[in-house]
Amino acid sequence: MGASLLCVAIAATLMHLAIPLPRLSWQSKAALSLGAGLVSAGVIAVVGTPRRPFDLFRADLANQWLIDRDLTGADLKLASLRGAYLITAHLHGADLRWAGDGLTQAQLDAAFGDAATQLP
Repeated sequence: MGASLLCVAIAATLMHLAIPLPRLSWQSKAALSLGAGLVSAGVIAVVGTPRRPFDLFRADLANQWLIDRDLTGADLKLASLRGAYLITAHLHGADLRWAGDGLTQAQLDAAFGDAATQLP
């Protein structure tokens, strides 16, 4: 996440620095801006889009439809998931510690990930 954001920041800075330069023609400025944008897009394509995991500590998600949701790396400690529909949800790296009672009657059919290994 940090690499892609840094690349976008550098590209935006280069574009803004090139605008007031009188020696550069508008074609050169456009080429520099386009090049910086393409480099940023390339880094984001390789590294991936910036993503921050959900902070759902002590969240009340009882009876919620979370079907096919991406909860990768989510903090679900002490969350109430009683009766929640997590069918095909992506739970890779999700922290479900102390959510054991809150998982009562939750629908976890075909949920993806290794979150089950972190259950109490």
